[in-house]
Amino acid sequence: MVTIAFSGRIPLAGNLIVLYASLIVFQVFIVYSHRINSFLRLTRDILFPVISIIIIFDSLGLIVHAVNPQDLDYLLIRLDYRLFGGYPTISLEQVMHPLLTDLLQLSYTTYYFLPVALGVSLKLRGKEEEFNHALFLILLCFYLSYIGYILVPALGPRYAMEHLQIQQLKGLFLSGYIQETLNFL
Repeated sequence: MVTIAFSGRIPLAGNLIVLYASLIVFQVFIVYSHRINSFLRLTRDILFPVISIIIIFDSLGLIVHAVNPQDLDYLLIRLDYRLFGGYPTISLEQVMHPLLTDLLQLSYTTYYFLPVALGVSLKLRGKEEEFNHALFLILLCFYLSYIGYILVPALGPRYAMEHLQIQQLKGLFLSGYIQETLNFL
């Protein structure tokens, strides 16, 4: 709906609308297919949700600044300051260590894999109701975060507060590689 409402300002809006419509049609097909086999079940339950989340996340790059052109980091930074009495990312420089950076970067990266691991685990244990509930909640959280990206676009403290950082965040083994990969993606 956002893409349709702002189609005059979103580059490639027509392509995005066709892409989203295709996702909806395919989803309806696999949900209501009478001849469901194991491949269609796997596609419906695991592959389609993962692929949809990735496609929609990737398309936000075309939508966010067309809908809300101003990054609002300054508001988020001000909110952090009021909540914490300072800048959390600056305060954490006191405990900065390359090994801790690697550990925290690795922990952050699990955010991408934990929902899939949970879904696969529930499926393998035959917990269909729990799987469906978890899938609904995970997708809801992703979609709510996407609405948040559109309403409050921000680069994040790594970029918006770089001028306040005393030292650059560096890891020992993994952080640089993970950050480069995530930036590329």
